[in-house]
Amino acid sequence: MITGSPLFPGTNNLEQWNLIVKVVGAPSEAFSNSLPEGIKGFVENSPKIESQPWDKIFKDEMFPPAQNMESYRLPECTAQAARNLLSKLLVIDPITRISVDQAFEEPFVMWQHEPGELETETNPIQYYNGYIEDLELSESEWKSMAFILD
Repeated sequence: MITGSPLFPGTNNLEQWNLIVKVVGAPSEAFSNSLPEGIKGFVENSPKIESQPWDKIFKDEMFPPAQNMESYRLPECTAQAARNLLSKLLVIDPITRISVDQAFEEPFVMWQHEPGELETETNPIQYYNGYIEDLELSESEWKSMAFILD
């Protein structure tokens, strides 16, 4: 979403893998050793590519100008904070990749709010009860449900 186009626009598994490795670099030996034999051989025989600098992939111009930061409720909504978060999310090895909970603690996505603001809001999360599975709607009705705005 930051670049306005897919970061890894591969059309098949091999092309997808090559595009990912060109950006994030070749996986570690520990990760390669954890793979099934067929895939492990492929990964080990692939070129060992270094990761690209994040500031070349996600340039400053892709983010709102610093003077506009006051209008955001995210105090650290900066290009560098975004790159720091992306560098922790775009990791091949799921063992070393940050979790969702850890990602929410990153400065780029930590919401700044007024005291008491969150405690008085209605919780928008609803628990799934399966009712939607029984609905029979037309395509346009499904679309209208998906894009309902408060």
